[in-house]
Amino acid sequence: VYLEKNEDARRTADFNGKEVDPVANTEQIENVIYPFRDQSNVARSFSIRYVVTYNALAARIRSTVTNIVAMAVFGIVIALFIGGMVAGRITSPIKKLTEGAERIGKGDLKTRIDVKSKSEVGKLASTFNKMAQDLEKSTKQLVEKERQTKELELAGEIQHELLPKELPKISNLEIAASLNSAEEVGGDSYDFLQVNKKNTLFYISDVTGHGVGAA
Repeated sequence: VYLEKNEDARRTADFNGKEVDPVANTEQIENVIYPFRDQSNVARSFSIRYVVTYNALAARIRSTVTNIVAMAVFGIVIALFIGGMVAGRITSPIKKLTEGAERIGKGDLKTRIDVKSKSEVGKLASTFNKMAQDLEKSTKQLVEKERQTKELELAGEIQHELLPKELPKISNLEIAASLNSAEEVGGDSYDFLQVNKKNTLFYISDVTGHGVGAA
């Protein structure tokens, strides 16, 4: 098959010069012969034969495919690495929050979460620490209040123990007494004093105010 090219046209012909269909893209070319004619006065011509090897082409294709696969694998590794870093920055503070909540649930109210992120997770950690601090303070106040209540109850019991257990029996008199403080303890009191067989004294005291100060 010859390819004839000039300024006016380009056509494909066979050995006899008859025009044929051009070479299709699916066909392989084994060699190319390029004719030359000497421009000098000596009439002589020659041709250069180019041999096409598809092994080199296949090798280049394999090399290209290998490079593409290597770049794809490298890209996947980089994507996984970056994804892991981003996921770690998100999941690590959440894991710390979960562990902190578990410790607080077990009674360790001094638990604090060290998260330096400025994202929403960081704000959540700051809120968590504030909650833990308030909870610790409230618990201490509750324990202190409970302790004071127990002490006041004990003081009230002691105060009632100071009151007379038995009332004196006096003819022609009916005697009854009771004491109910406004709070756990107070400044009210009474007692009976047997001076002798014929004389009995009693007193009732009422201290101004209520509570511990009055008691």
